[in-house]
Amino acid sequence: EISVAGDLAASLEGFELVMQEKVSDGGVLYAAVTKKAIADALKKEGYKIDADWIVLEHALKEPGEYAVTVSLPHGFEAQIKVIIEEK
Repeated sequence: EISVAGDLAASLEGFELVMQEKVSDGGVLYAAVTKKAIADALKKEGYKIDADWIVLEHALKEPGEYAVTVSLPHGFEAQIKVIIEEK
């Protein structure tokens, strides 16, 4: 289990997750991107991630690039880049 977490951290490190979301005329997302949305998007990319592992102080509400930490079991961490683009 420890080696699985380590391998997952290594494969996630530096991963760029591109999410396309609807944006209002004011440049704000209609629906904020939450931990769950990021975890679900990572699952679609083939990563088995729990939403609780995503370290996010607040939901993302604007398009842009964000550095997000994934805190995995057994003390492993990975930094990913979440890129939110206008749909």
